[in-house]
Amino acid sequence: MVNILKLLTVSALITLANVAVAGSQTADFTNYGRQGHTYNQITDSTGKVNATAWADTGGRKDNKIEQARYLARYYGGWGITNRDGGDGHTADNYSGGNDYDFFLVDFTHSVNLTGATFGYLTSGNLGVSYAALDESKFSGSLTGLTWQQVASNLYSTGSGSSAITRNANNTGYFINNNVGSTSRYWLIGAFNSVFGSLDHIKHGGFKLETVSFTKKLPTTEVSEPSVLLVFGLALIALAGRRVKKA
Repeated sequence: MVNILKLLTVSALITLANVAVAGSQTADFTNYGRQGHTYNQITDSTGKVNATAWADTGGRKDNKIEQARYLARYYGGWGITNRDGGDGHTADNYSGGNDYDFFLVDFTHSVNLTGATFGYLTSGNLGVSYAALDESKFSGSLTGLTWQQVASNLYSTGSGSSAITRNANNTGYFINNNVGSTSRYWLIGAFNSVFGSLDHIKHGGFKLETVSFTKKLPTTEVSEPSVLLVFGLALIALAGRRVKKA
């Protein structure tokens, strides 16, 4: 009986460890490409996470989205230049006719977005907006859509906006506390109120360095009820041993 009890306890601990295997991971884009060069797509250090750049452009104050003109690596990280004149080198929401610049990140599998880091921030209180795109409806392209359409239930399974925490050297980060949604495709960009409102946030931009996420556990992983079942069997065995002694 003692050996059985020990075996059940060890099995429960191993099962619990398997359930908790999906910890936080980071997609690091800082070592991809050359500074000043432009790209249609960038890849993180693992070669498994890709990102493209999008903005509502095609004419000043045009609200239709298309792929951005430049996705380039600068000092401080990756920036976006949209197709309207006068746009800068950050993912921003104030240049080129009030266009909104966004990174579309393809993780190749469903994940929870947990945050991002920025190697450069413009001045002031800044925000970031994000959205998990519906994998069953998203075709891989945002061309011709509006941000209002993307934020709606038609294309998004969840979205929000968060203030960016600024460090002393004009770098920063944000933490996504609303991680209920999972998707293969996530948008991360300059604050846009259609994804969620923020108080005291001004127009501005950032350069992207890393994106953090947690993987969605595959169905083959042992579930929490299995852990509870193993622990329950261990307790029953222990109770039976005590009754036998009495």
